[in-house]
This record gives sequence, C-alpha cells and structure tokens, in this order.
Amino acid sequence: MNQPTLASDYWCLVSGEERHNTSPSTFELPSLADRKSLKPGQGAKLIFMIEGEEEDGTVSTSTERMWVIVTSREADGYMGILDNQPASLPPETGFYLCQGAEVPFLPEHVIAIEDPPAQYSAEKLATPPTKRWRHREV
Repeated sequence: MNQPTLASDYWCLVSGEERHNTSPSTFELPSLADRKSLKPGQGAKLIFMIEGEEEDGTVSTSTERMWVIVTSREADGYMGILDNQPASLPPETGFYLCQGAEVPFLPEHVIAIEDPPAQYSAEKLATPPTKRWRHREV
C-alpha cells in the first residue's frame, strides 16, 4: 500500500520509531509487538506532517498528533479512519485529510495505542469513510 508523501499528497506520517531513536528517554513508544498486532476498532495515535498555504501564499508545514481507528490489517501495515479534524485544516477546504478519511499507516508510525469503548469502535467501523485512500497498490 502506498504511503502519503508531502510531494504528492501534501501530508505524510512521521516515523515514531525515528522520534524515539532520537530521544529514547523522553519519547516512549508502545512495544513493537503491540504496534504489529493492532486489531480493527483499536485507536492508534500517529504524527501527521501537513503542508498548507498561508493567506499570503507562503507554504507552511505543521505537525499534529491525531488518532485513527484501525479498520483493517493490510499486507504491510494498516488502514484506519482519521478520528480527528486536523486543527491546521478547516473542514470546508476540501483537503483529503479530514475527519473520517482513510489513512494508511505502518507499525513504525504508531506512537500510542488505546482501546476505545466497544460501542464507539463499532459505530466508527460501521460508518463508511468520508474519503477513500486512492493510492492503494493493485
């Protein structure tokens, strides 16, 4: 499954493993075994790097930590549904990255894991994504 890039998608995911390796005493991660065994309905926190345009036309990059609800295990990672609206992107912009959009990710991107209430997860899994990831490998 293709991962998003700043060059083509204007957003990408930051490696939690790289952040941990840079600052192991202050940036903790769940165990690799836990990050490799996520199940549909679990929450995974990821770090998103988002490129945007300011009112004056300059390009800026912001970083946000947001939750996704895992929807499926893929050959090399996971697919999830974004459970937050990015603070740097008003929903009316039409940008792909919005609450409810599909997000492909790898175990290396996961910086936290939660088990939301069962009813909440069930509702999220039963709701179709607002936007489907178009860069799936065939």
